[in-house]
This record gives sequence, C-alpha cells and structure tokens, in this order.
Amino acid sequence: MLKNLNHIVTFICAGCAVAAWLIGCGTVRVERSLIVRADDWLMYGGSVGRTNVASYEVRPPLTQHWEYEAGGGFGGSSPAVTDSMVIVGTLSGELHVVSLRSGKRAGYSDLGAAIVGTPVIEGDAVYVALTRTRRSLVAYDVRTGEIIWGSELGDIETSPLVLSRRLYVTTMDGRLICANQTDGNVKWTFSVPSDQNKTAIRSSPAADSTAIFFGADDGKLYAVALADGKLRWTVGTDGSVVAAPTVRDGRVYVGSLDNHLYAVEAATGIVVWKRNLGSRIYGSQAVDEQRVVVGTADGTVFCLDAASGDIRWQYRAKSVVNSAPMISGKVVYIGSLDKSLYAIDADTGALLWTKAFEGRIRGTPVVWKNELIIQVEDRSIIALKSEGGM
Repeated sequence: MLKNLNHIVTFICAGCAVAAWLIGCGTVRVERSLIVRADDWLMYGGSVGRTNVASYEVRPPLTQHWEYEAGGGFGGSSPAVTDSMVIVGTLSGELHVVSLRSGKRAGYSDLGAAIVGTPVIEGDAVYVALTRTRRSLVAYDVRTGEIIWGSELGDIETSPLVLSRRLYVTTMDGRLICANQTDGNVKWTFSVPSDQNKTAIRSSPAADSTAIFFGADDGKLYAVALADGKLRWTVGTDGSVVAAPTVRDGRVYVGSLDNHLYAVEAATGIVVWKRNLGSRIYGSQAVDEQRVVVGTADGTVFCLDAASGDIRWQYRAKSVVNSAPMISGKVVYIGSLDKSLYAIDADTGALLWTKAFEGRIRGTPVVWKNELIIQVEDRSIIALKSEGGM
C-alpha cells in the first residue's frame, strides 16, 4: 500500500513514471475522518439525479474568501465538498483536498492521468475516474492516504455515480459499467450498440431508484436497469448527447447538440416535450420543483417551465455557457467562457450581480453553506462568500 512505497515516491518525484497510476509526488491524507452530511456536495450534480440544486441559499453580492492555485486545468465538472473540505481533480492528474475555511492545502496526490469528472465522496473514500491510463477507476482513502483498489475499465471522461454500494461509470469506448464499491469488481456492463466504430459516451450517468440514464455520441438517450444492466428504452435526437441528464419527479431532462432540450418520462421513454433553444447544448441543466435552467453555446441561459417546457425567461451572457447552472434558493449562478460568473434572479431572469475572473469558467459553481466555490481556467479554485449568510 501507499505507506510502504516511500522509495517509489522518491523515484517518481525525481522524474520516473513507473507505477504513476498508483502513487504520485504527494499524499492526500486528511488528519481526521470526514463527517459526511446529507446536504454535502458529494458528487457531480449534488445527487444521483444530477439536479444541480443547492441545499443553501447564497445571495449576492459575494466577496472573495480565498484562491487556491491547483497547478492544472479542469474539465467541465465541479468540486465535491464535505466537512469543510473541497476535493477536486485536475487534467494534470492531481487530486487536491483544500480546507474551505482557510483555502490551504489539506492533502494532495498525483494519480498520473487526467481527471476530467468530479470525484465522488463516500465516507473517507474518494472515487476518482481517470483517462488515458490502465487503471481508470480508483478508490482512495483520504484518511490513511492509501489506494484501496484500482480497476481497468477503459478511458473515463465523465463523473462517477455511487448508489446502493455500487459505482456506475460511462466510458469513451461506449460502455456503462456497474462495479462493486468495495473492491471495484465489475457486476455488469452495458455496451452501446454500434455497427462500426464504438460510440463514445461523454455524458455522466444519472439515476433514479430503478434505472441509470445517460446520453451518447450516437445522439440517443439511454435508460438501463440498475439491477442487471438490461436496456429499457432509448430516445433518439438529431445530435450527440454530451450533457449529463437530470432525473427529477419521474422525468429525465437532457439537452442535445441538435439545439433541443428534452423532457422524457423516466419509466417509459415517452417524450413529454422538447424545446428548440436555437443553439447547441453542451452542459447539463439545473432542475427544481418548477423550473429547468440550462445554458447554450451562443451564451443564452434559458429558464423553462418543468411541466410544459414553456420558456419563462432568458438571459444572454457574452460567450459560451457549457456548464450546468446552480440553483441556490431564488438565485441562479452560472459561469461562462467570457470569464464571468453571473447571479440571475430565478423568477424573473434579471441580472442580480456579476464578477469577472482571470480565466474561463467551464465547470458548475457549487454552493456549500454561505460560500460558492468555482474552478477557473487560470488553474485556480476560488471561494466566494455571501455577507448575508445562509
């Protein structure tokens, strides 16, 4: 295990890449066990449904609390947050644990391959998906600093999902894989049908109590049974589906590169409504009881009625919006490639506040208590604090 490999650590840090998937130049080792609460942000989208709705309302204006230099860029995902600890992965393969109170490093490890998606927190274990490496799904114990297990599943450029002691990941060679949480052994695999080349999956899986949902480059939305990996239904679109679906109140919501946002019955695959938003949809959506909020490639943020698909309001940013919004009470937060963070009134679409940064914002903002955490493409993690409290 990690504690017995100090000689390898020295060798790797001197420039050797042997066993880089197992250990890097640093060690993520938090001094105490993490106390995980139900309202923590434990995975991409905040829940297995990927709803992107915060448990706390943070109202602008926000002031910068701290900035942490991560040393590597980020995929279009988000941080995970629990017990005042921010956990992020970088495209350089580094796993960082940052104190939310101080902005200082609490742990670090180089896993040797790019981390595109959001890590998943489950107790003291963090599950990390990797790409362009042999061991592409790793379970890491942040309390002891040890690798628990690593599985060879193929390149993963999406965020894992944990549900009922099982992990679900989608791969670049067109597979949805269910693995045991305890040892990483594969329980079942579903492969996207393909007559010629394998169809890549860039869409992070979402779930309800019976099925897993994801999109694929073949333009389809898939529903697969949780229990055995059998196909339940598909819905076709006229463009690749790279966004993660959102599952809420018996419906699945997802955008396509065909410019449409779809609402589908989770049980049957029947399309309830679809809405042409006039531009490609790369990012996931935020869905609460009443509304669906999503950004598009032309920089427009749309709020639609969840029941009917009617457009309630729209707001235009200055560049592409390819990350999911965050609904925090009556405020919608969204980042853009124009290097700005926007706070929009969730009811009216009016701009409440905006702040410019040094780099693009490709990932979803995360709200935890009275703070908002973003990943900025100058390789920084930034925490902003609301003076108004929770």
